[in-house]
Amino acid sequence: MKILIINFQRTGDIFQSFQVIFALKKNFNNCKISYITTNVHSNALEIVSNYLDKIYPVDYFSIFNNLKSGYYSKTFSYLKKLIDLINRENFSLIINLNFSKLSAIFMSLTKGVKKEGASLMNSEYIEIKNDILNVMYENLEAPDFTTNIVEAYLKSLNLVYAKPLLFPPGKGVETGTIIIHPGASRKEKEWGIANYAELAVMLKKNVIITGGDSEIEKNFQLEKNLKKNSINVKNLTGKLTFLKLLEIFSKADLLVSGDTSIVHLAALTPIKSVTLFLGNAYHYHTYPYCSGKTVIFPLVKCYPCSADYNCNNMICKKNITPELVFKAINNGSDKNILTTCLTNDGYVSLLNL
Repeated sequence: MKILIINFQRTGDIFQSFQVIFALKKNFNNCKISYITTNVHSNALEIVSNYLDKIYPVDYFSIFNNLKSGYYSKTFSYLKKLIDLINRENFSLIINLNFSKLSAIFMSLTKGVKKEGASLMNSEYIEIKNDILNVMYENLEAPDFTTNIVEAYLKSLNLVYAKPLLFPPGKGVETGTIIIHPGASRKEKEWGIANYAELAVMLKKNVIITGGDSEIEKNFQLEKNLKKNSINVKNLTGKLTFLKLLEIFSKADLLVSGDTSIVHLAALTPIKSVTLFLGNAYHYHTYPYCSGKTVIFPLVKCYPCSADYNCNNMICKKNITPELVFKAINNGSDKNILTTCLTNDGYVSLLNL
């Protein structure tokens, strides 16, 4: 059985889709899975390269730059060559995990016996031929929609959660080291350098700081703050590939971060994690999809806010204090401290323990 996954979302969404790959491998013996994504995010797939038959990295920026410059024939030639290559595979199942116009175009042009997800029916209308995915896409910003995105993926394909196949359960000797990842895709989702510094001082453990190239200056300020408070710190911002980051997980006891890609990568490993949800990052939609991780969300009426809402107050950040996070790390309980648990129905849920 040949299966094609289409996903042009961000890195965190790519990591979340790994759960679909694991479940497909568990449910369909000897299936071959191929994956289409942008060349910007295709490096995230190196983590699951052993589970993929082929990877099709799409030169996203060249496509749009050529279209913008009027090089239509060049764009057409590139896409036709790629689509022809894909269509030689005769896929049994094609799954589109997002609903961008580009992914819908690929869904429409690729050939498969069965298709699940968004397709472009004409220049303006995207049709989603799956009831569960349709409901999810229509309610991604609705607080009353309390289904994790990964769970929606799995249920839409009649799959159940398959424990990650990459890393065995259990850990070795305690290292006394924590990983702090202060950055996020949006400023509203960041807890703040001062809060992370205060928490690290309270924990009195060695600290590894991680982040991307755009966070180097900000994370350097955290490094200076921690050294001033006699905390042993190693700043690896901008220095790690995803595979190297996995190695770092094995050298630490804990990851503390906002809702961003590193959380979903950590979900594939045994490391303990605490994820802080702020702004429009709704904990029910994107909590780390595995068992035994901690989630903290703010108890304020305006949470979660709209994705395009520019807040100058950010009372959600004030609601999650370093003391509350310290309490959660030490297995304390509160109304807004939740734990991910594998339940009897074969899916992962958030529970207040």
